[in-house]
Amino acid sequence: MLVALACLVAPMAWTDDGLRAAARRLIGATHQAMVEAASSQAVHRLHYDVGAGTYWLSQVGTDGADIPIAVPLGARIALPGTIRFDEVTTVHQGRVAVGEAFTQFLPIGRTERTTIRLVDTADRRLTMTLMLNPLTGRVSVKDGDEDGRR
Repeated sequence: MLVALACLVAPMAWTDDGLRAAARRLIGATHQAMVEAASSQAVHRLHYDVGAGTYWLSQVGTDGADIPIAVPLGARIALPGTIRFDEVTTVHQGRVAVGEAFTQFLPIGRTERTTIRLVDTADRRLTMTLMLNPLTGRVSVKDGDEDGRR
């Protein structure tokens, strides 16, 4: 009986369509961008459409233009449910709260410092901040904003 109950409840606990799920998917996207850049030996960009709540990956051509790619991240991916980008901050673009921003991933395993703040529009007090380390590509995650405030 207890096992049957656990089988019913466990999948619900693992299917989180909130901030944590969105953060996990974005972290996966940054790792995929690093792999694509290294394996193709070409610069890649992870784009964020702040207003639409979507993101996608492209390769950068020798002329600097974006080239669509065929991997699953090449198509626009929507953030789940009521989750949206609050703002994206990069070294070259500064703080972007409206429009599009992107993070560049270099073939040598580096990226640009990026901070991505996600918000649950159903309850604006619920925010999560992702910070990309430019040297390692690792992502630090904090509940709230960069300073840990909610």
